[in-house]
Amino acid sequence: MQKLKQLNEQKLKIEEKIDELVNWLDEQGVGFTGSLLDKNGFPINKDLYKIRDCRIEIIKLGNDHKKLMRRIEERLVQWHKNGQPRGKENEKQKEKEKEKEKEKEIEKEEEEKETKEHTKLQEEFKDIQPFAKVDGVLSFGPAGTAGLQNGDNLIRFGTSSSLRTIATEVNSSEGIETDLIIKRKNLVVKLKIIPKRFEGKGLLGCHITPFSLFD
Repeated sequence: MQKLKQLNEQKLKIEEKIDELVNWLDEQGVGFTGSLLDKNGFPINKDLYKIRDCRIEIIKLGNDHKKLMRRIEERLVQWHKNGQPRGKENEKQKEKEKEKEKEKEIEKEEEEKETKEHTKLQEEFKDIQPFAKVDGVLSFGPAGTAGLQNGDNLIRFGTSSSLRTIATEVNSSEGIETDLIIKRKNLVVKLKIIPKRFEGKGLLGCHITPFSLFD
């Protein structure tokens, strides 16, 4: 029960922070999704970097909130399943020990799963040549939100692995979460990206050029 209280306190802090950031965006007159360009297509006279960072922070906090809610739900199910403490100190201690052991098992399973997925990803794409290089990323666009960085090399976008088909793949994936496989400093990384319309041009918010071994 103590763990549930701690998780709930964390949830409340995240919700307070999100409300604070949303209120600040509203005060700037742009909100979470409002355009950062005026009617003539020029950037509005606001702190665009702070607005962008604020929106990104809200997305990150929202993801943390979802994970926390899942943990709270799991805790509640476990608590109801085991029943309330019976009042004896030794039984309370046993319940606490069981909870700690369960947490360690879950953490271990998650770590092992991440390690296996990482190893599998490196093996699967280690010999595959990138087809494009990223030489520009708008941090407030879909690519920037997904974590794509300048200098990343594209190996696969959805099912596309060539410059000839990526435009079609991007257009057909509008609004859909899509796997993005990249190579970053000899390390294969898997990202999730949702192509969509935003303040800038296109659906991604990044510029790519043909990959060259001589770059």
